Amino acid sequence: MSEEPLAQLAMDFSLLSLIAVGGAITVLPEMHRSVVEMHGWMSGAQFADLFALAQAAPVRIFSWSA
Repeated sequence: MSEEPLAQLAMDFSLLSLIAVGGAITVLPEMHRSVVEMHGWMSGAQFADLFALAQAAPVRIFSWSA
């Protein structure tokens, strides 16, 4: 059964949020494995570029704490 990519992404990240003690940065390797290696939604270079952009943004994108 093939799921919609957005639904699969939501399910994967929801499961990761259960173990994200210390913030989302602690599960970054698992995010990479899911997005790049398992699903092939982007390349490793694209993932690294987007992560760097998120870290440079004035608003914390990869963190739920304000």
